[in-house]
Amino acid sequence: MSKESTEGGRWLRNILALGFTSLFNDISTEMMRSVFPFFILSELKCSAAILGFIEGVTELIGNFLKGVSGFISDLLGRRKILATIGYAISNIAKPFMALARVWQHALSIRVADRIGKGIRTAPRDALISLVAPRRHVGKAFGIHRALDQTGAVIGPIIAFILLEYMGVTVRQIFMLTAIPGAIAILIIAIFVSEVKVERKKKVSLKEYFSPKLISTIAPFIVFTLSFYSYAFILAYALALNIPGKYQPLIYGIMQIGHIIAGLRVGILLDKLGPYKASIIPPITFIALNIIMILGLRIKYGSLLTALAVMLAIAIIYGVVEGSYEVSLRSVIALKSRKMVRGGAYGLTLLLIGLSNLFCNSIVGSLWTMKVELALAYSTFVAILALTVMSATLGKEKVKEGKITS
Repeated sequence: MSKESTEGGRWLRNILALGFTSLFNDISTEMMRSVFPFFILSELKCSAAILGFIEGVTELIGNFLKGVSGFISDLLGRRKILATIGYAISNIAKPFMALARVWQHALSIRVADRIGKGIRTAPRDALISLVAPRRHVGKAFGIHRALDQTGAVIGPIIAFILLEYMGVTVRQIFMLTAIPGAIAILIIAIFVSEVKVERKKKVSLKEYFSPKLISTIAPFIVFTLSFYSYAFILAYALALNIPGKYQPLIYGIMQIGHIIAGLRVGILLDKLGPYKASIIPPITFIALNIIMILGLRIKYGSLLTALAVMLAIAIIYGVVEGSYEVSLRSVIALKSRKMVRGGAYGLTLLLIGLSNLFCNSIVGSLWTMKVELALAYSTFVAILALTVMSATLGKEKVKEGKITS
């Protein structure tokens, strides 16, 4: 793709195509994920420990492959082919969950799904960053995340309607994931254009572990050590004695916050620069934790009051998540060379995944002891991340779409 066509606005077509690929893929994935715990615990009669083991193993494999696929895309000098293969593997695998009879079957299918995600993520993010003009990188990632999370809202709603009003079984839902999954594969194969860059014949680790890149991702890694999973937001709802049937509603509101924040922060990043936009996640998250700590001390007069507070907490968490992901991906795009862009994303996502695993383990252990203790830990580390971010990204300025120190 020529510079003229990119600058002329046709880059937006590629971004929208990638966005709608993610939208339909997420519809498929969230249809499955929204009923997967019930399937494991109720239909296959497994324990919560087995469910946790499956989730832990699959995410670990996915995070490892994100790093590997990024480096491979740099060697090939091509991103679309790996992204397409990744989407194909995931969406071919998911319908086979309908045939699972024991948890080992379910594990193998979830592993295949996460292998696909691991293969596609870094090359896809590199492709987004290469398609968009530098001055619109934040906007590009914001648009993509907004469409991606729209699918994350639609998927659970479809699953709920199918189960509640149409008499569809869980296994039939797994089979139906093939429809949006097939649409996702077709969109990326037909409508997304490859962006060729100089082929990386020899990989130098110094290019991936450069001081510039490390100083860029360090504050985000520190913040990830504080940023616990959405599952703890749903666990917090139970701590407020909110019935479990409201959890899909809470989850949906969370995704709406993610959509709004992802797009707005992406635009702000292009206008204000990475520092001012990137401090939004830790500042907002610190405030959220304080609200949640105080919320545990309030005696709610009715379920409606508790639910209103919970929905506010959910949308704030979504804002944090959306602004965090767009800021991270945009800053990496501005701080890495094109020919090593895939590896830069892969390395970062691998480190982020490991940090997230550590965070959730710590928060989960503290949560079982006392919820306030887990939230206090998260707040302390988020403050530390904000300090590190101020000391690194705060020294940089953006001029004409380029970061300078």
